[in-house]
Order: sequence, then structure tokens, then C-alpha cells
Amino acid sequence: MRRDAVQDPAPRTPPSLSRPRRLTPPYPDTRNDGLQSIQQAESRHQARPIPEVACDRCGKTDIQHDLHYHCNKCSDGNFDLCLRCYRTGQGCNHWFGFGYVARARWDKHAPPGGYPPEYETPHVLTARRYVRRSPERGTTETGLQEGAFCEGCFKHADQSYWHCNACFEGAWGYCLACVQQEKHCTHPLAPVTRVPDQQRVRDIPGIGRLLPLPHLPTNDYYSYLPTTTCAVSRAIIPPDQTRLHCSQCNNGNYDICNDSYNSLMATGKISNANGLSGWRLCLQGHPMSVVVFRNVLDNVHQRVVVSDVVGGWKAKDKSLQASTQTQHDIPSSLRAVALWSWWPADGVEDELAFPKHAELEEVEEINTDYYAGVYASSRGLFPANHVRMS
Repeated sequence: MRRDAVQDPAPRTPPSLSRPRRLTPPYPDTRNDGLQSIQQAESRHQARPIPEVACDRCGKTDIQHDLHYHCNKCSDGNFDLCLRCYRTGQGCNHWFGFGYVARARWDKHAPPGGYPPEYETPHVLTARRYVRRSPERGTTETGLQEGAFCEGCFKHADQSYWHCNACFEGAWGYCLACVQQEKHCTHPLAPVTRVPDQQRVRDIPGIGRLLPLPHLPTNDYYSYLPTTTCAVSRAIIPPDQTRLHCSQCNNGNYDICNDSYNSLMATGKISNANGLSGWRLCLQGHPMSVVVFRNVLDNVHQRVVVSDVVGGWKAKDKSLQASTQTQHDIPSSLRAVALWSWWPADGVEDELAFPKHAELEEVEEINTDYYAGVYASSRGLFPANHVRMS
């Protein structure tokens, strides 16, 4: 297998690959570009000197300022994994797998009559990172972020975390900024927020029910329903009504209700070619998707992309100009579902990273061993034998 790229440990190793040199032409990097996250809250411990943290599997040092995973039970509470070792399924000494798989696997291996009462349940690793302080402050002390982190930009996301129930066995989610900028997977996403102080729950607008997540060890995340305001009329858009969403205007915090968009078309501010039956553009010429919130459980809502932007990834990458072409002229793209995760080796920039169960869009065959496709608004190469065409 090429350049120590890895996959989920459980399945057998796929056959060797014949990898093309690179995509031609090279696709631009669409990963997070440094935009500030919308959420600012941090879960902080008492300030203390920065500890030196190393990975207990591969030995990588100085990972304290990077996103890493911690077990407070193994090795007397001093067991840590770098992001790569965690994602490739290394785990701690009593780890049974990602997300929902862990408990199912633990139950499957139970002895006749079940585990004794004192037997430990599977360990759930805590995502964490020590935050660097500005040198101007003249201190070596730091705060510790723990909890939910965005899988796209790796920012702390306890205040607004959008959970995917499918990718990585349910151990996956995004921050609000990545959701608004459409740097997320295709699955429905449930917004949750962390409320450590249970007495504050009733005081939070839009708060829903307690929603335990399989990869977060603390049981203090609640579903919530964000309020969406139409950028044209300033009216509140009911959650069960579709709206048109622009991922570029106002850093992705831009939605237009159906009535306002129909009015823009009726007054000629949006042409028919660029309207609902065409490119579906905003007033600035950006392509828009159609989004809605669906109540899937009592007080638990999921954000669902009903229709992606016309033109797919290329339209997101470069704003469409006024055109007489309609969406019916655009061929439907091929899709695939990830049978295994694929994490490119460090330094490899033209490959596409994705978790197990990810849905890959706009798939093209490069050669018999490699495809190119799109995941979370990034495009790159990946092994053909890691996916199943859908």
C-alpha cells in the first residue's frame, strides 16, 4: 500500500494500488482557510503550565497544541493519542471502536450471563487541545479545550456542534461555520450545544432535549433549534419551511425565504435563468442550496440539504455568471459510499480524506485503482476499492 496511508483496522487490507501522479488540472484546496469560528465558548480548566503530551501509540511528541484524544483511565489517566492514531483505530487499552460500534461490539463479546457489575464499560476518549497564549501576554499558562471539535477545521465546537449520525459510526460532526459554508457531509446534521450547568437549560432559547452522543464522554449535550432570519425581508423563517442558503455571502450566514425569492424573480432582480428553474443564484451571483429543518424526534431537529447547488462542486468553487443554461443541461453526478475510511499520509495534498460511511459525490474514474470525488466541499483522489458505487 502506498505511502503508509491507512484504513479501518477491522476489514482486510485492500489490494495494492496504481496511483496517478496527480489530478490534472490540480484542484484548489477547499479546506478551512482560517475564517474565525462563529462559536467562541471554550471549556477551560484552571490555568496551569502547558504540559508536554506525546502519543502513546506512535510516539509523536509535542501534540499538546494539536487536537488529540485522551483517556483518563488508562495509564493512570495519562494515555493520549494523536489525531492520526485515533482515526486509524488505535484506541486505548479498553477501547472497542468508534461511535455506536463500541457498545455493540462490547455486548457481542459478553460472556454467558453478561458482564459482572464491576466490569468496565468501553472507554470513550476525550478530544482535547491546549490553547496557546499570545506571547505578548508574557505567560506560559494556557487553557484546555475539551469536548466536541469540528472534523473539518478542528475548532472547538461545544457551543454549536452539528452531529452526523452516519459518518464514522456516529463519531462525527462539524462547527457552525463549516455547516454554514457547506464544508460538511451530505447526511442530515443535528445541532447540539453543551450545557454543563443543568440549572441553565430552561433559560436557553430554542433548547431541546438531552441528546447523548456516542463519542462524547460527558452527558451534557442538548439539542437546540437555531433561529433563521431571511436576509431580504428580515422575517423569521419557520424551521419546517425550505429556504435558499448561500454559503458565500456573510461567511455563509445568509438565507432567503421562498416568498422573498419569488418576489425577487417577479421584480426582475433575479432572472428566470438564474432563478428557481435555473442556476438558483443569490443577489450577488452565488449558487444557493435548498435547506430545511426536520423534526426527527421530540425536540430534536436535523438540518437537511434538500437540493445542493446547481453545478455541484465546481459551482461552489467558482461563482456562476449569468447564463441561459438551465439545471436540466447538467448531467447527474455519480456517487459512492465509503466502505472504509481513507486518511492520506501526512504531506499528501491531492488525496481526499473521508470517514467510513461517507457519501462521495461527483465521482470520476481516474484509472482502475483510483477515483476522484468530492467530500465536504473538498475534491481529491481516493482508492476505488474503498467505496461502493451507489
